[in-house]
This record gives sequence, structure tokens and C-alpha cells, in this order.
Amino acid sequence: MEHAKEEDGYENFIDPKGGKVFDNWFIKRVDSGYGKEISNIFQDIVECEVRPRFYIQNPGWSLGFHQDRGTQCAINIVLQGEEDKITFREHGLEESISYKIALLNVQNEHAVFSPTKRRYLFKMSIFEKSFDEVRKNIHFF
Repeated sequence: MEHAKEEDGYENFIDPKGGKVFDNWFIKRVDSGYGKEISNIFQDIVECEVRPRFYIQNPGWSLGFHQDRGTQCAINIVLQGEEDKITFREHGLEESISYKIALLNVQNEHAVFSPTKRRYLFKMSIFEKSFDEVRKNIHFF
């Protein structure tokens, strides 16, 4: 993912529902290159559209609890910052995990609190199938 850390092409993330602009969270859309090739491989495996993006989260800035809008689940690859945990909250219980690559149910509330350094993420969003449907097609998660 040689282009993930190149600062060109990143924009402030804007909440699609409320229009809030995030100053410490950035997105880079992917329509070509190695990232697109990887997402195409996963698209064949899960048999639906997989939309790739790169994200940057600045150190010390927390992305509070939320559910993704539109994305049912995602295959995430942490390119830098895997020591910083993602926290899931369900039925009042919280569980924090570290990962390098994971299939995540982003319809469950989740957050990433105050990373220690810049966190680079390659996210492949899946809109058409649930976490359970995708998990059945991907045998290594």
C-alpha cells in the first residue's frame, strides 16, 4: 500500500448525514492502483461490490462510538497503528481489540480512542451483505 501514506488526495472526512467536517480524520478514495486490485479480489470472494478507501486518524484524536452509515461490514487492514485498539460496545459491554487485518461488523457501535501515532487504515466497505453473510464466504477470518 505504497500510496497510503502519501498525503496527496486525502480530504477531511465529512459526515454524510449531518455534514460535520472532521479536522483530524481524513479519507482518500481509491479508484485505481494496488488498493483497487486488492478490493477487486475481495469483491470476487464476497460476490458483491467492495468499495476501498484509505483513512488517516491523527494521534490523540478520538473517533467516538458510532455505527457506519450504509456500510454493513468492512475488511480493514491497519497499515500503521495496529497497537491502538478498536473498542466495540454492545448491550452496555465494551471490548477492545488490536488487529492488523479483520472483518468487522461496523453496524455494531465501535470507536478508536486517542491513537498514540498517526493511524493509517485501508478499509474495504461492503454495503450489500451483512457481516454474517460475508464471514461465510471468507474462510480465513
